[in-house]
Amino acid sequence: MEESVHDGLRAGPRGWAVSDCVVTLVRSGFSSVFSTAGDFRALTRIVLDRALRSAGTRLYEPCLAYELEAPGPTLAAVCGRLTAMGAAVEETVATAEGWLLRGTVAARGAAGVERWLPGLTHGEGIWWTRPAGDRPMVP
Repeated sequence: MEESVHDGLRAGPRGWAVSDCVVTLVRSGFSSVFSTAGDFRALTRIVLDRALRSAGTRLYEPCLAYELEAPGPTLAAVCGRLTAMGAAVEETVATAEGWLLRGTVAARGAAGVERWLPGLTHGEGIWWTRPAGDRPMVP
C-alpha cells in the first residue's frame, strides 16, 4: 500500500507530483480469504485520488521578481513580449536612459527573456532577477 501511495503522489491528480502531503492509514479491513494484495494496491490509488481531489489540491509554480532596463524606443516591444509570456509588469518608471520595468515572471520563462532581450533592445537591455515565491498555476 505504501508503494501505491508514493506512486499516486508522484503522478498527482493532474499529472504533477504532489508535495507537502501527509497520508495516514487509519483502518484496514484485510481478510486473507476475500482480499489480495493487488486489491489493496488498486483501492489505495482510488482512495488517494478521491482524497486529493476533495482536498482541493492546488498547483503552484516558482516565480522570480525582475527589474529590466530598456532603451526608450523599445518599451512597447519589451512590454508586449513580457505580457505575452505571462509576466506581470507591475511598475514602469521613466529614467534618463529609457525605462525601468519591475514585475514578476514564472521561473520557467526567465531563460526565454534572456534569449530575446538582446534582440529587442539592440543589446542595451539589462535584466536582474531574484526568487519571489510561488504563484498558483491556472489549469
